[in-house]
Amino acid sequence: MDDNESVWFFITSKLKDLDVADDVALISSTQRHVQLKTNRLVENAERTGLWVNVGKCKVMRVNARNNKAITVNGLALEYV
Repeated sequence: MDDNESVWFFITSKLKDLDVADDVALISSTQRHVQLKTNRLVENAERTGLWVNVGKCKVMRVNARNNKAITVNGLALEYV
């Protein structure tokens, strides 16, 4: 994973994602990086026989300037 796709968490650490049980939170400072991470997540899930339920996925933006949708297989994810 490219180091530019992470965000600072404390002074000396960078945070790239959070995984809890069957939930995953992808964290990035740009829309482009979130989309790249989403694409990789979908590709790896499908490779192992899993799939991403677009109806259960949500996107949260904080102080975002880019309003372009995050997509999974061409379907836009819901913003909350």
